[in-house]
Amino acid sequence: MDAALLGLDPLFLTNVKLTIHDLLNLEQTNEDLIGVYKLFEHKIKLADICGTIVAVERNNYTTNYTVDDGTGTVTCSYWSATEKLDYKPLSLGTTVRITGKISTYKDERQIVIYDIYPTFDPNQELQHFVQAILLRKEYEKPYELPTQMKSHAKDLVEQIQVDDEDQLVYSSQARKLDTRAFEDALLRFYKSRSTTRVSWNDARDDAELENMALEILRGIPRNKPIVPKDISVMFNKATDKWLKAGYIYKTTSDDIYNVVDEEDLANVIIRSIKEMSKQLPDQLSGIRVEYIAKAVVASSTYSNLYYSSEIIEKVVDDLVEQSVIYPTGHSEYKVFL
Repeated sequence: MDAALLGLDPLFLTNVKLTIHDLLNLEQTNEDLIGVYKLFEHKIKLADICGTIVAVERNNYTTNYTVDDGTGTVTCSYWSATEKLDYKPLSLGTTVRITGKISTYKDERQIVIYDIYPTFDPNQELQHFVQAILLRKEYEKPYELPTQMKSHAKDLVEQIQVDDEDQLVYSSQARKLDTRAFEDALLRFYKSRSTTRVSWNDARDDAELENMALEILRGIPRNKPIVPKDISVMFNKATDKWLKAGYIYKTTSDDIYNVVDEEDLANVIIRSIKEMSKQLPDQLSGIRVEYIAKAVVASSTYSNLYYSSEIIEKVVDDLVEQSVIYPTGHSEYKVFL
């Protein structure tokens, strides 16, 4: 099933009842979808488990419960930002039901807790276990589109508008003829090249992008006929936008750009935070995002990157989402040890 239609699968945004054994054996998707895991033929993000607390660790930022349901153990993290001021950690031996987001930290599966409930009925854990076993037979069945939709699935995908980089899917034919859609299409073109170095001229010569720009210009009231220069101006403005956003950056040659490798940028950010953290007198403090940006731009690879690039903030947010770094205050971050 096309990734654009994942939301039609009832399990995609459901708290899926699982045993911890099944949770630990989930496979990460191969589609670069952050926080999405494969359960048989389904894609899921959320889990519902029940077990006994066998360990509790607390720091300034999280309360980490290790939960055991007899099939395995998993760490469940409760962030301080979600705790009430008078919050007290649950004690060892408490049977709990936990719902939350599935994540991976240091190659180990864990749950970021959304809700945690102590259970006082000894039958509830057994009930959850039985339900998880029975539901597993249902999870094994692949989701199929309703018969009425199957013949129109391609049309549905083509109508989906990709608004930003965090969308789950891109279809080359799914577009809305406006300036924002053209800008997004141009960025996708740059990213689709087989090398990190891209040429403005290659983009300008792309027939699909040119036709898209032409359609947009035709929809704008004007007194003069459209000339090739008008189309080139659109390409220049869109390219300039992504330069300032940091998704591409200039090389030494005119009209030649490098596409930012977000994985490499993430590694640079992590190293920068670690190095700057060593110089802090207060080891509990984090590194402000503007200092992270300065360190990135100071590196040889990203010396031509705009200082205020939104790509840096995006990658920082992604690292927080993946539990690689964590916020210590407003726009301050540290790396998990």
